[in-house]
Amino acid sequence: MINDLLNDANESNDSIGTTLNIVGSTIYTIPYSNDFENFGICATTNNCGGTTCNLNGGWTNLTNGSDDIFDMRVNTGTTPSAGTGPSVDHNPGNASGKYIYAEASNNCYGAESQVLSPCFDLAGTTSPELSFWYHMNGANMGILRIDILSNGTWTNNVITPLFGNKGDVWLEQKIDLSAFVGNKVTIRFRITTGSFWESDLALDDFSITDLSTGISETKNTSYSLYPNPSNGIFNLRLSNATNNQINIFDMKGQIVHTSSANSSNIKIDLSNLSKGIYFL
Repeated sequence: MINDLLNDANESNDSIGTTLNIVGSTIYTIPYSNDFENFGICATTNNCGGTTCNLNGGWTNLTNGSDDIFDMRVNTGTTPSAGTGPSVDHNPGNASGKYIYAEASNNCYGAESQVLSPCFDLAGTTSPELSFWYHMNGANMGILRIDILSNGTWTNNVITPLFGNKGDVWLEQKIDLSAFVGNKVTIRFRITTGSFWESDLALDDFSITDLSTGISETKNTSYSLYPNPSNGIFNLRLSNATNNQINIFDMKGQIVHTSSANSSNIKIDLSNLSKGIYFL
């Protein structure tokens, strides 16, 4: 019983209430990846929590006005405000590619948005790793925090919060999930906008993989490879889309895969190979 009023003998009015937000979700196994290309475009109106953006595939924007202040928006190309946000998504990296972002205009400053991932089953994994790409371009950039729900308990700030202006570039963040092996987990992104409108933080290309098959890359700005490591299926994006030869070597220096590439986006399938490290 909760007795708020001393000497109150009426026990029937002693009550306390709370609101539970129950989100139904399919449980996904590993490996998993989502580039948000199957999300529906949402309005980019600068009305803070006045726009509701419904995601899909088990992804959820929490309720504006009760759980948080505003929804992350699904967008393509540039954000409406100059000097902040990306010009294109990370993958496929063109004007039609989709990402989610915080629209910080119209006094939506110091405001929080929370996005929940689906539930992932880490049973059978040995070294699971979370990877996502983020874009924090703007003179008044806010903060990105990552939390994990496991066994009914939230672990907040599983990495040091990301904050500040990183420039007009997509950056990758990897998080070791080994502490949660065998459990079911949900990832929460908590985005807090900065002190002014130049605070359009964006996210793209989320994946969870077991560190089983990986490719060692010679660092080169002419291409990018993702997810890496993976279950054996890799995406290779090339800046020069003609006359490319792809060779994959094993640890003994033997070629285990070779192909030619004459487009900017290539899929490499190594799922028939044993787990291990290979060289591109």
